Amino acid sequence: MVIDMESIISHLNLILVSTIFIAVMLVLRIFLVRMPKRVNMLLWSLVAIRLMCPFVVTSSVGVVPERMIEASDIEVSYSEVRSLQGIPSRVAVMEDPDTATKVVFSVWLFGAGLMLALGAKSCIDLREKASARIRKVDNVYICDDIDNGFVLGIIRPEILIPSSVDPGFIPHIVRHEKMHIEHKDHIWKVLAYILLSLNWFNPLVWMAFVAFSHDLELLCDEKVTAGYSAKERAEYAYALLSLSSGKITPANVAFGELDLETRIKAIGRNRRYSIKAGVIGVVTVLLVSSFFITNSKVQSLYHSEWTDPWSDDICSICVKDNAYSVYYLYSVYDMSTIRANINAYLSSNWEDFADSREEISFRVDDILYADDDEGLVAYSSIIADGETIPVRFDMEFGQQGSLLTSATILVDQVVEPDESHPVYTVI
Repeated sequence: MVIDMESIISHLNLILVSTIFIAVMLVLRIFLVRMPKRVNMLLWSLVAIRLMCPFVVTSSVGVVPERMIEASDIEVSYSEVRSLQGIPSRVAVMEDPDTATKVVFSVWLFGAGLMLALGAKSCIDLREKASARIRKVDNVYICDDIDNGFVLGIIRPEILIPSSVDPGFIPHIVRHEKMHIEHKDHIWKVLAYILLSLNWFNPLVWMAFVAFSHDLELLCDEKVTAGYSAKERAEYAYALLSLSSGKITPANVAFGELDLETRIKAIGRNRRYSIKAGVIGVVTVLLVSSFFITNSKVQSLYHSEWTDPWSDDICSICVKDNAYSVYYLYSVYDMSTIRANINAYLSSNWEDFADSREEISFRVDDILYADDDEGLVAYSSIIADGETIPVRFDMEFGQQGSLLTSATILVDQVVEPDESHPVYTVI
C-alpha cells in the first residue's frame, strides 16, 4: 500500500506557514493604526496571496523554515511489520493510513461546504427581502423589508436603502455604497469569504476576515468624509448610528456593520494623512512581509519516502534530526549488501587510503536516501594507519538489486560518527 505522506506533510506545512504570516500581519496592523487605511488593504492583499498560493516560496530573506513538519513528526512506517522487526518502537505502524486521510478530508470538505452554503443562503435571503423594492435613481433602490443599507449583486451591483431611514441620511449612505462599488469592495468581500470558507478550521483566518471587513469600512468612511465639513461629518455619524447592526455580513458590504464606536471616532478625528505617512506604511508592510511571506530553504538529504528496490514497497521512515535513517532498516534487513559493496570498493582502491589492504577497516555511520531517490548514500569512517577518514559512498541501484558504488573523501564530517556501530576489516 502506498502511503502518500509527502502530500499530507506539504499541506500541513502550508497551513503553518500561512498561520504564522497572518499572525505577523495581525500584530503589524496594530502599529499601523495611524497610517492610511489603504496601507491595511495592501497588508490584507498579501495575506490573500499567501492563502491562495499552493506552494511555499523560498528566498534568502525568509525567516520561517519551508518545512516545519517532517515525516518523523507523523510517525508512520510500512505496513509489512515482518520486514521491520528490530526497528525502534517509536516508529508507529499504521495499518490503513488512507482511512485517516479520508476522514480528515471529509471533515474539511463538510466544513468548507457548510460555510459556502451559509454564505449563499445569506445572499439569497437578502435578495428575497429586497425583491419588493422601488428604484429611486440609477442603481439605488428603496426597500421596506431591510434595516441596513448594502450593496447587492456582483456583476450589476445595486444599492439598497431601507425605507425607514431619515431622508437626510440617504445621500451619505448612497455615497458610501458607491465608494464600495468603485473600489470593487463587494467583490473582494466575496473572495475573502471564500478563503475563509476554505480555511474555516484556522482561527487566525477568522480573525483576519473580521479585521479585513473592519478595515474595508474604515477605508470607505475615510474616502467618503475626506471633503466633509464638521456638520456633514456629524450627519454621517448619525446615519451610521441610525443603521447600526453591529454584525458582519458574510459576503456583502453593508453601511452600518461592525464596530461603530471606532468608525465614529475616526470620522470625528478627521485625520489627514501625508504622502510621507503612506509611503512609510507601504514600505513597512512590504519590508516586514518579505521576511514572512517567503521561507528559508531547508537543506536536507533526508526524504520522507523511499522505494525498496528489492520489494518495490514504499515505506515512510522517521528521519528528522538523524533520529532514524535507512541505517536502522538495513541493519535488520540487508546490511550485508551495503557492507559487501563498501568492502569491494576498498579492496580494489585500498592504495587511496593506506599502504596495505590489511591495515584498512571501516564503519558505516549512516545510510541516507540519495538526492535523486534512485540510490543510497552511505557515510562511513575509514580507519587506516591510525587515522579516521570520512568518506561518502554513493550507491546506485543496478540490475537485480545490485549496487554500483563510487566514493568521495570528505574534508569534514557530514554526519556524526557513531562508534556504537560495528567496525569491519577489509577482506
